[in-house]
Amino acid sequence: MKRFEWKGLVLFILIIMFSFSCASHHVREDSAVSQRQQVLNKAINWVVTHPANFQDGGFLEMGEEANLHYILYTKAQSPEKKKFYRDQVAGIIKELRAQNNFQIQIPGDISAYLMVAKIAQRLDFDTQDFHRFIQRHILRNHMTYPPNMSYVILNSSLLRDLEYEPRVPLEVSIEQGVIVTMTKDNFLIPIGKSYASDKDVTNYFYDVTHEIFALSSFGDKNPEQMLMAKEIEFVRRMLAEGVSLYLPKKQLDILCELVICAKMMNYTDFPGYQETLDFILAAQQEDGTFGLIPRMKDLGRGNLYRHGVLVAAWALGS
Repeated sequence: MKRFEWKGLVLFILIIMFSFSCASHHVREDSAVSQRQQVLNKAINWVVTHPANFQDGGFLEMGEEANLHYILYTKAQSPEKKKFYRDQVAGIIKELRAQNNFQIQIPGDISAYLMVAKIAQRLDFDTQDFHRFIQRHILRNHMTYPPNMSYVILNSSLLRDLEYEPRVPLEVSIEQGVIVTMTKDNFLIPIGKSYASDKDVTNYFYDVTHEIFALSSFGDKNPEQMLMAKEIEFVRRMLAEGVSLYLPKKQLDILCELVICAKMMNYTDFPGYQETLDFILAAQQEDGTFGLIPRMKDLGRGNLYRHGVLVAAWALGS
């Protein structure tokens, strides 16, 4: 066989091998997307058939649920899907409006109310009654600005999104938050080697993740726009440390929130990230939940499963 014929044969074989490799890669990618969608669909079905209400789970979870439906609404491709998620938000608004004597009991109620109001406004529902309630019961409420700075940042961010100027400006509250404070003080002891209690460490990661939620307006903005370079570096380090700490413990809710923040920060290439996604997928139970979350009992949640479903669906659907 002539030399040019050999070269042609070799080139042909290489092209076939490359095509097969690409096809196999796409098959694996499609399979992963399909599995994620199946798990997400099952989780959404559970949420729809077990909606939070004032008797089961409380208003805080209704706010979380509204946020999930809005996130999925923004990602939906078809008008039918968008209508489906908008209708779920409409159900939450109806449930809230049916509570004529609704009263704020904890700071989380304020965050949840502002969240529902923001989503209702974004989806073009009538929000006049929401704004009246905010002006009468939230703007000057001491629980809007509690000692827990994470709530102050959350509430200031949500008020800003609703076009109010919070009593504590967002820029001021951020300066007093965990991310900026820890970076300023150079208190960068690796979490796994610190002397803090497990509960304190958990609260620490809760504060970091929820500050990122606030800085991103729950996914509407890039949170890096409000952070300095050293603060961005700090957050990325904390995301990686959180995954390395909680993946062996299989603490699903915190892992889901770390994944959500990693996506918001466009930082998903650190060790353990993909393993965390795989863990979330594998953690789903036959009924669509992701197992009992013991921490919810300590937080006084009425349902020990719902928060896990909501954050897992958010992590997979965002």
